[in-house]
Amino acid sequence: MKIILTDIPKYCPENIPTGFVLVKVNLQTILSYNNNRDVEFVFCSRALARKIQEIELPACKLLHLFSVGYDNIDIKVFKDKNIPVCNAAGIYDNVLAEYVVYAMLLYAKRFHRSLKNKMFRLFRNYHYITEIAGKTVGIMGCGHVGSAVAMHLLGFGAEIIGYAKSTMQKEGFSKIYHKEDITVFFKKCDFIINTLPHTPSTIGLINMSLLECAKSTMTFINIGRDSIFNREDFYHYLKSHKNVTAILDMYELIPNPITNKYRRLSNVLILPRIASISQESDRNLKDLLRSNMDAVINNGNIKNRLI
Repeated sequence: MKIILTDIPKYCPENIPTGFVLVKVNLQTILSYNNNRDVEFVFCSRALARKIQEIELPACKLLHLFSVGYDNIDIKVFKDKNIPVCNAAGIYDNVLAEYVVYAMLLYAKRFHRSLKNKMFRLFRNYHYITEIAGKTVGIMGCGHVGSAVAMHLLGFGAEIIGYAKSTMQKEGFSKIYHKEDITVFFKKCDFIINTLPHTPSTIGLINMSLLECAKSTMTFINIGRDSIFNREDFYHYLKSHKNVTAILDMYELIPNPITNKYRRLSNVLILPRIASISQESDRNLKDLLRSNMDAVINNGNIKNRLI
């Protein structure tokens, strides 16, 4: 019997080919498969992929990540072992873009304030409610996800600008800024949406000096990696600028709901890492895994190959 290893079975196809068995492992039990010649496929998280770097899987024909990001994985190790690696690029574009629209509307309609006022009161001041139309939306990252966000927002009547490492033009963006103009980018934005990955150039990019360039009513929505923040700067800025709003979904480690200091800030909404979750994205991921598995077995072309 041939083996498919995984740490999250619910993301794997139910209809695996005859002759294969799906085996759940974790960071400890994976070590027992060192030099196992029955393992032909691995469907896994980044955490498990990093652990697999330490062992030998001589018969492995494909390591497929559930995620788009592959930071902290030494791709060269798998190249040297002749194990192809694929990611899930394109799977989460739509669900992440819809989440951004949802988050922007939450803020524009001031859901965090109106929730306390379930009954309409004629003399209550509701003029804090605003619109997306006419605002400038800055999207940090103009790849698959950033482009999907831009396309979803085109019908709202907002100006959409981008920030990227090298991209010059992209459909849906009126202008794309680069690192030398990042302060100009920040000054223009009513909404800033981060979709950037974790790279050496993005770590701590958003610090106090940059935040001080933002509009006093800016809303920050994070669906990218939280390493983009200088965390102390970001927290103290939000604490001292109550008209600035943050809607945060993505963390490297899920924040403890009791000790997470951001939850004490009335201008911050913490969501439990749900931006990329949907029935459709789960189904599309399973279809991608099965398609690439079939391609390997039948000597076809695999999608999203990193090496």
